[in-house]
Amino acid sequence: MISNIFRRMSRGDARRNVTDTYVFVMLLGFPLFTGFKGYAAVTVSKYLFFVICTALWLTAIAVLTLKGRLPLGSPSAAQICAVCFMAVCCLSAALSPHRLDCIIGAGRYDGLVTLLLCALIFSGVSAFGSLRPCHTRAFALSCMLCCFVALLQLLGLDPLWLYPGELSYYDSHILFSGEFLGTVGNVNMLSALLSLAIPLFFSLAVLTWDKYAPLYNIPLFFCVLILSLSRVSGGILAVAMCAVFAPALLIRDLPGLRRALCSAAVCFLAAAAALSFGAERGPDGPLLYLNFGCYTLTCLILCALCLAASLLLRIVHRVPSPRKLRGSLACAGLAVLAAVLCAIWLWPGTDGTVYELSQAMRGRLEDDFGSSRILIWRRVLALVPERPLLGGGPGTLALRLELSFSRYVPETGQTLSSFVDNAHNEYLRLLADTGALGLLSYLALLLCALTRCLRRAQAMNIALLLSLACYCIQDFFGLGLCLVSPLFWILLGLSQRTSRNGAETDCGNTPFQPED
Repeated sequence: MISNIFRRMSRGDARRNVTDTYVFVMLLGFPLFTGFKGYAAVTVSKYLFFVICTALWLTAIAVLTLKGRLPLGSPSAAQICAVCFMAVCCLSAALSPHRLDCIIGAGRYDGLVTLLLCALIFSGVSAFGSLRPCHTRAFALSCMLCCFVALLQLLGLDPLWLYPGELSYYDSHILFSGEFLGTVGNVNMLSALLSLAIPLFFSLAVLTWDKYAPLYNIPLFFCVLILSLSRVSGGILAVAMCAVFAPALLIRDLPGLRRALCSAAVCFLAAAAALSFGAERGPDGPLLYLNFGCYTLTCLILCALCLAASLLLRIVHRVPSPRKLRGSLACAGLAVLAAVLCAIWLWPGTDGTVYELSQAMRGRLEDDFGSSRILIWRRVLALVPERPLLGGGPGTLALRLELSFSRYVPETGQTLSSFVDNAHNEYLRLLADTGALGLLSYLALLLCALTRCLRRAQAMNIALLLSLACYCIQDFFGLGLCLVSPLFWILLGLSQRTSRNGAETDCGNTPFQPED
């Protein structure tokens, strides 16, 4: 192994070795690192972890390139868009009336440093990185451990002492504002992590069929379980939308269909477990109980049907062509989507997320929809005309957005207040902070990268494409903070490297293999 490393270094591959190590450390350590002060300082702890690791990696790449006089290669369209995005961010910060606040960001470390480092992550990883089995397994392990911590917290425990004093998860919105779960921090950021993880693990279990592929169903189960228990509508909606279109991309033959049905059964089982779990805050701790209702029964029936269909397919000898199979799955997905939209339109309820979606389809948007996201979005959009082209500067939305919420808590007789420092929509945040030029360059980067990934319909391209698309959908409702976003940029960069080196991956019944 050591001789192999030196041989690769002698061939000029040292930059790739350093990048592979950086990717491994970030995928394994970054989601789990919480610092030493719990949730009170989890954001700054992860920010420092992200900045230090990325700075060391970029420095090593620069030194190896200059010392060895190694070429950088011709940039791709997505990398050119990344350079344009960085240039717009720098110009926005330079012309901002809040120049000093732009460097780190007046909100939650969402300033120029974060944006530049994320764009550099994409450029560097897409140039020198390569996705390896150890990377996906490291990410699976970190997500599973994060979910395990979250599960213990939902049971009323505090295994890593992340909550201060005697507080627990069930004191959220009562003794303190916000909601924190797992090793990521805010429950919305945990949803962002799971939106990246669930499509990736599902795809790996279906497409990379070797003796270890079924093991990806284990982190898949825990991720679906915790996402369902967290009840973050944005993440659940993103995963559900990907589930509608994923079969047509993932499944190409009957063995793939059997594996997909088995993984779907795992997802329905996790959803049933989450729906049957109930808890509420009690005087001496959380009161846990089972809540076995019609939704739980429906998920269990769907789980059984998926397993039965997978077993029945083993006796089918007539193999349809991949084109017919994918066409049938695409039609089935569209039919499911149409049925869901009709059900939402006809929803008889008077509150809840489905009711809000139903009203939104009718064009009736109230300010309190989506936990008051509609109100926040309207206030953010009202700021855009002030500086339409370059925005107010990276990370300055918290200085410009004067919006707060307060709520009386009858359990304590106190009023909890919170100030809005985020757009709760990554695209609106970029529009307000970096203007139309910043948002357009970011969207161009995404479009070029995802289009290139889609053109190479191989195993890891499809897996990464679904993961990235799910995160982008979730980002429409998410916070877009550096607690998770570096992982998105890493996977986005790896999708470009994988699409360049098609020989690294294969689709069907063979696992993807690393280069020598």
